[in-house]
Amino acid sequence: MPETPCEPRLKAPSGAVYLEPVEPGLTAEGYVQMLDLAKKRGYTFSTFAEVADASKQIFLRHDLDMSLDVGLRLAELEAREKARSTYFVLLTSPLYNPFSASSRQTLRKIRDLGHDVGLHFDPMVHKVEGKSELFASLDQEVNQLSMVLGEPVRFISFHQPSPWVLGEDIVGDNYESVYNSRFISKMRYISDSTGRWRAESIFELLERDSESHIQFLSHPGLWLSGSGKSLNDRIWHLVDEKQRSIPSQFEEAINSAGRGLTLFDPSHISLRTRNS
Repeated sequence: MPETPCEPRLKAPSGAVYLEPVEPGLTAEGYVQMLDLAKKRGYTFSTFAEVADASKQIFLRHDLDMSLDVGLRLAELEAREKARSTYFVLLTSPLYNPFSASSRQTLRKIRDLGHDVGLHFDPMVHKVEGKSELFASLDQEVNQLSMVLGEPVRFISFHQPSPWVLGEDIVGDNYESVYNSRFISKMRYISDSTGRWRAESIFELLERDSESHIQFLSHPGLWLSGSGKSLNDRIWHLVDEKQRSIPSQFEEAINSAGRGLTLFDPSHISLRTRNS
């Protein structure tokens, strides 16, 4: 059966780690192969503002749950391959600060590569229970991200939304959800969440060549986080990358007044060791 965004995510028991192997092909090389296959099948890489009934389109969508830097690396890869996509930023992420000077620069680089940038909204952070509360919180975050980007945010996605949120067509004054019916019921939706395909893979879907419009949700950290066999391995690869970036983040904070101080060499950090 075709995948829908309302299907439950794969879950592990409380306290468990994700040791199951991720699907084959979730690598940087595999991503390029996917882009090449989409080109071979005649798809146009489009943003959500460019829906056209008369053409074959694939809407590449990336929810940046863990890292803006990994998102930029994928954006650069896509630009080299002449592909365009939409990157959705989680303003309430505990793992990055989209308002910092370096994050603003990263997001504008993604945009300047020809991609679109939207809002990845987490209703649970705001304890949203009704439509009025939802729109009040959405308006606030859309305006904040628009100020960061220096241009209006037109599209939003939801982070682990409740079924009632996905059952509504969410349209604000200047933005709309990519889970709205015109982006879901009229397109084939497929996702790589937790590193597992639901019914079929994006490779199989493109090989079948039976869909005119595809919305593909992918998470850059899965494709660009090394060659670890499990989701646990790939998350720890991102943890190691984050640890390496800590010195530069301290320097950015200390040097905000132009002091020009250097703290220490990142190579001196001893990364966590673990069994492969």
